[in-house]
Amino acid sequence: MKIWVEDGKGRILRVRPEALDDLLHLYLLLDRGDFVRATTYRQVRVGLRGERGSRVRMNLTVRVEKVSFHRFSDTLRITGVIVEGPEDIAPRGSHHTISVKVGDEILLIKGDGRWNLKYVRKMLEKSRQPRVNAMVIAVDHFSVGVGLVTDQGLRELFSRELDAQSKRWGYRAGRAGLRKFLEEVGRKVAEHYLKLRPTIVIVYGPGFPKEILKDMLIAQGVPGSSLRAVQGWSGGLEGLYEALRNEEVLRIIGASMAVEDERLVSRLFREENVAYGFREVMAAAELGAVSTLLVSSRVLKEDVYGDDMVKLLREVERYGGEIRVVFSDSEAGRLLERLGGIAAILRFRVFKGGSTSS
Repeated sequence: MKIWVEDGKGRILRVRPEALDDLLHLYLLLDRGDFVRATTYRQVRVGLRGERGSRVRMNLTVRVEKVSFHRFSDTLRITGVIVEGPEDIAPRGSHHTISVKVGDEILLIKGDGRWNLKYVRKMLEKSRQPRVNAMVIAVDHFSVGVGLVTDQGLRELFSRELDAQSKRWGYRAGRAGLRKFLEEVGRKVAEHYLKLRPTIVIVYGPGFPKEILKDMLIAQGVPGSSLRAVQGWSGGLEGLYEALRNEEVLRIIGASMAVEDERLVSRLFREENVAYGFREVMAAAELGAVSTLLVSSRVLKEDVYGDDMVKLLREVERYGGEIRVVFSDSEAGRLLERLGGIAAILRFRVFKGGSTSS
């Protein structure tokens, strides 16, 4: 998330979300009565019968009445009354919904007083902590590139090339040199793995180098259950970006994210320090007991709990808890829906004998 304070009083902020979680932070920041200015589109009606015409791009300012986070469509929707805009097609007093996606830049104006800059700084710090999903290694006979895929995109970790002498020999004659090269790479990858703990490690590339490297990573302590080998064409940085266009690689990364959701939801059925349903979770949040809050995308999409949900999310954030949105149509989401679409893993026991469900 990029945030700029536009005035000396801390009343006007210019923000640009750079990841999906940034939209959730904005959802928590905005209150009814605040003002949002953005470039948006509005349907213009034409003719005496008011038939729908084209969508017109314009700059509008609305006074916020409702904010909803549509995680399934990667969109924050801000609905309010227009207070500034072109009068002929967006008259003051009429309603409009601004849709904010990752990369959109908007202006936030505090309706009463100034923004809580302490909370804004905290929000900015959280947005700089990407959630790790997968490590991707692109390796061929002469080069390797290693990157980390998070919800904020690809971060290159390092790249290496085989020495010139081994290259001149060719990959058959220089096989010993290749093994030594991959041993060094394996040690460095293992160091990154132990520090970053990605949910999955994908070794991508042509022929036997990826299999050799995979075995070496296991020998260095990377669990074999987290490793996947995918056939590809190139190694190095070129291969790294090639891998992110590969259908099998993308499928594995998506599945690894789902596995993490399933792991968290399964804890709700195995552990005692949990809370189910809105009332229980809110009670635990007010005590600072929530370690991880799990919310189904349906609950956010349908705005089931209204302003109470915003209060709950803020309480969880205030005490340093993690907020995780689980897609309702996933296996983990369906299990969460059986618990009412909202539950929490707690730091300590709050309810005698475990959760009573509510």
